[in-house]
Amino acid sequence: MIRSRMAGLSAGDTMVFHSGIYTEPFTLHGVNGLPNIPIIITGNPERIETASIEGKSEPGMDLHYNAFQLKDCCWIVIEEFIIRH
Repeated sequence: MIRSRMAGLSAGDTMVFHSGIYTEPFTLHGVNGLPNIPIIITGNPERIETASIEGKSEPGMDLHYNAFQLKDCCWIVIEEFIIRH
């Protein structure tokens, strides 16, 4: 469900990740905001609890386990996450 929502984002959209631990890498391909109207992907903006992404990669590993992978994307803001590994 998260992947399909992310794929459908367009300029001016904000996607909020609720507090919790996410373990999958998130790939965006061909998702674009505009210079004055970016797409915002955010953890919990109130900072009461955090959204964490466990990327499952170690130094020297293949990077297909990274937290976010953006391909052919522009004007994307990613904020308010704790990203590990």
